[in-house]
Amino acid sequence: MPSEVDSPRACRFGGFEVDFRAGQLRRNGSVLPIQPKALELLRALLEKPGEVITREQLRLKLWGTGTFVEFDDSLNHAVKKLRQALGDTSEAPRFIETLPRHGYRFIAAVEVLALDENPANTPVDGSRRRILVIAALVMVLAGAGGYGVLTYLRPSGPPPVDRVMLAVLPFENLSGDESQEYVSDGFTEELLTELARANPAQLGVIARTSTTRFKNTEKSIGEIGRELGVGYVVEGSVRRDGLRMRVAVQLIRVEDQTHVWASAYDRDSSSVLDLETEIAAQVGQSLAIRLLPRRQDGAVSAHQPTPDAREARLRGRYHLARRSGESIVKAQKEFERALALDPDYPEACADLAKTYVLLANYGVLPQGEGKPKAKAAALKALQLDPSLSDARIVLAGIVMEFEWNFTGAEADFARVIGDDPNNAFARQWYSALLWSQGRFDEAIHQMKLACQLDPLSLSTIVDLGRAYYFARRYDEAIAQYRKALDMDRNYAAAHSYMGLALLEQQQHTEAIAELETGIGLMRGARSIYLPYGHAVAGNTEKARALLGELLQEQAQWPLAGAGIALAYVGLGEHDRAFEWLEREFAARSGVIVMLKAHPYWDPIRSDPRYSDLVRRAGLRAD
Repeated sequence: MPSEVDSPRACRFGGFEVDFRAGQLRRNGSVLPIQPKALELLRALLEKPGEVITREQLRLKLWGTGTFVEFDDSLNHAVKKLRQALGDTSEAPRFIETLPRHGYRFIAAVEVLALDENPANTPVDGSRRRILVIAALVMVLAGAGGYGVLTYLRPSGPPPVDRVMLAVLPFENLSGDESQEYVSDGFTEELLTELARANPAQLGVIARTSTTRFKNTEKSIGEIGRELGVGYVVEGSVRRDGLRMRVAVQLIRVEDQTHVWASAYDRDSSSVLDLETEIAAQVGQSLAIRLLPRRQDGAVSAHQPTPDAREARLRGRYHLARRSGESIVKAQKEFERALALDPDYPEACADLAKTYVLLANYGVLPQGEGKPKAKAAALKALQLDPSLSDARIVLAGIVMEFEWNFTGAEADFARVIGDDPNNAFARQWYSALLWSQGRFDEAIHQMKLACQLDPLSLSTIVDLGRAYYFARRYDEAIAQYRKALDMDRNYAAAHSYMGLALLEQQQHTEAIAELETGIGLMRGARSIYLPYGHAVAGNTEKARALLGELLQEQAQWPLAGAGIALAYVGLGEHDRAFEWLEREFAARSGVIVMLKAHPYWDPIRSDPRYSDLVRRAGLRAD
């Protein structure tokens, strides 16, 4: 029950300060115009924040028993003027909620200021702000029938109690045309991104890689909510018919599977970006995430891409999500087409930057070609929109992996995570930096946070296993890989990393089987691990045969050098291993970044040449 405020003299709420002694309403230090009766109304509502003040109570408070007024018109006029002063609306209230024919309620967080405190200049303590926001969020959701949030915010382990967790399920394509699947997928991702950055301090949004597993699922909202650990779910559908698009979306509370909010939109498809923004705003208002500023820097991209450019980008993201060498090349072509149609499209630049990174990591492009192209695309994206998290992550990753500026990269990751704590991808990259420095406990912590944000992502599950592997906690690493394989037996990376962990446990037969399964699932791709695995297992002849294949392919395949160096370590030919590691150093290969992390370099750690490589790469000394 909210406590009554006894005749507040000065208050702060939602970016506003009100000083009833001076009769002033301020925002950012500037005095705003407000009618006297509207100011009296605000004071009456602030005396009991979160409680319903009836129309009769307001009549007595504002006009008294002996005053004759045309009450309904006068009160309605005062409410209208107060809302105008606060920039509020009755349809989507941030401050004043209307209970038809009954009364009004002030729904935002309120801080009563001390008598000697200057409301225009005094900052709000961070911990107190969090408490106020949580209290207001509970009140708002309770007012919308959301009593279940009280149970959900009870301390019971992750997610943290000061965040409401939400999942955006894949929108259903009702067009009857599978070729339009990318439209519903793109709509899902745009809405998810919009919500994830709306108010990350109070709203945690599950990453799309986890929610994608529920596409066309028959599971109930309750089952989905329990698996993802969320309190609310957004689901919807898209029907595209020529130039017309109909979108239906609804917000559902998991606990009792009731609809908190629902709406449908029927528009020309060329206005889909405006439509996405409108839907995100509506859902955000239902969750009260607009209690704090949308973004810390206040930056919102104003660029509206052309419909053809946007469609090309959606197709590119559809291919990028498939994560194969072939699909990534297709994604590259679509993003380049989007930028040819609209050169100032920041999101397409960011997507192209990510694509170049993957092309380099998959060995389609050399590191020295892919990473500079990725950096140029990311810098252009940030020039067009400095707030784009994905571009900032790519840039920080290049600073780490290619420029080997680990201090600068860590500062960059910290800034991205500070601005966008819902971004699981940022935490994965940051974890990679931490384990490259040998800071394994910190890396595990970041990956656990990433798994909370993206609990069903095979990538995050496996990367948590890798963090355990680098920490030499092999049983825990294997448990993570098995968890991933329980979800998808054909996930090649889990088999490959399982093989490496089993090698460290001297389970050679099982390890080779896992490595071979992993490479088989990559549909003809080559392995940098298999020659090393056979060497460690004592299969010298097989190891040398596979090494010979890598030596023949090293000019055409950018990743071959790392496999060759590793094979020589397994064969005990350390001089040859260092020859190839020097080549990788000259090529700015990512294998150098991982020298401190991977257990398979342990046999050469005592060699002075290893310490010299670590020093020259700028890695933290042991």
